[in-house]
Amino acid sequence: MLKWIFKKKEEAITRDSERFDVIVRVKSRQLPGYRALTLDISGSGLQIETEGLLEKGKILELEMEFDRPELPDFTCPAQVMWAKTDDSRRQHLAGLAFQPETH
Repeated sequence: MLKWIFKKKEEAITRDSERFDVIVRVKSRQLPGYRALTLDISGSGLQIETEGLLEKGKILELEMEFDRPELPDFTCPAQVMWAKTDDSRRQHLAGLAFQPETH
C-alpha cells in the first residue's frame, strides 16, 4: 500500500515498490481529453500527464494499453492522490494509487 507523507515545503513519498520510468497510453472517459500518458509506474500506482487538472481524491477507471503483445491491456481503478499544473512546461501532472483489489 502507498504511504503518503506531506511536508510543508516539499512532498516526500514512500513507496512499497520500485518505480519504473515507462510511457504507457491510458484511456478513461473521466480524464480530460479522455487520455493520458504515464511518466512512471510502480506496483502500487502511477504518475500521469493529462490535458487538464484532475481532482484530488477522485477514483478513475483506467484502461492501460501496452505496445508489447506479451502484456495484455487491462482496466483498473485508481485514486488521484495529488495533482498539479507545471506552468513552465504547460502540463498537468497527477499521482494515482491503484485500488487495493488491483495490486
